Amino acid sequence: IELTSHLGSINEAVDDNTINIATDGQIRLSALTGIGNQSAIDSQGSESLTVTNHGTLNLSHSGLITTLALTLNPGQDDAQYLLEDAAAGGAAANLTLMGSAGAGVLTLDTLQVASGDLTLSLATNADLLVGQIATGEGAVTLSSSGSINELLNDDSVNIATQGSVILTANNGIGNASAFDLGQVSNIQLSSVGNINLRSQGHFTDLSLNLGNAIKDRNYNISDNSAGSANQQIVATSVDQLLTIENTGTQDNDLSFSTTSSDSLLLTALQAGEGSLSLYSTAGDIQLGVDNLSEITAGSVTLRGANNVKLLAKTLSSNSVDVSSGDDIIIA
Repeated sequence: IELTSHLGSINEAVDDNTINIATDGQIRLSALTGIGNQSAIDSQGSESLTVTNHGTLNLSHSGLITTLALTLNPGQDDAQYLLEDAAAGGAAANLTLMGSAGAGVLTLDTLQVASGDLTLSLATNADLLVGQIATGEGAVTLSSSGSINELLNDDSVNIATQGSVILTANNGIGNASAFDLGQVSNIQLSSVGNINLRSQGHFTDLSLNLGNAIKDRNYNISDNSAGSANQQIVATSVDQLLTIENTGTQDNDLSFSTTSSDSLLLTALQAGEGSLSLYSTAGDIQLGVDNLSEITAGSVTLRGANNVKLLAKTLSSNSVDVSSGDDIIIA
């Protein structure tokens, strides 16, 4: 079932608990000024819900939602968000979403499932503040045209999942205070702003897309936040040179990739049997500062728009693949 109100809202005709939408297939709702903004829309059956909305959202669902895709674009307007589901005949909600928006900020107080897994995607044109998201083993994808930050500056977990986490934000991720993840090992981060993020898990896959360099930036991305970091990526972008260091103990296999318009300098890395991939769309790539540096990975892929310099001792158990727009220099 797909309902779209291009200029108005979607609401029930009578304010009661009668089911308004019932299907075992997907439910897709899109409205400009609100969905259930007069009284809660009542739905039933579907495990997949897609919502695109500029206003308030209020929906009560009978059945367990396992896939939730939200596009919430309040702009500068005020909005309230409430979504609950429950197993048929169940009294307690399994999925609970509570949040609000105002003055260009979307605040997600809580979005969590009591049991089971939820695959979640949320996109917004506002700055995003996250209290707590918990999705079992479901993947979490958040995208903001502004920034993504924690609601409270503390050590509490902002995203708890055994699945992957993808965060995209134009103006920064954790740029106000460190953004905290639970036992997350597979992470993709995209931003042209500062990034400060820590995970309780051990990284196995870490991908950074840092876009086009428009100003100096700082990055601090670490795992095992309850103890000594196993992988800790500390990077600084100054005058279109991104210097990347890994100051962790580096005891496990790590697949690590970085894409940027900056020139890239990776001082050293021990990735085990993981992969290393560096892409500079407008600059140079350099491994190590001298031949005393060491880069170890299962495979190494380097793509530089200009020169590629291999100054470090580079050890690979599988392959080394280098492509340069200009010179390749090997120490």
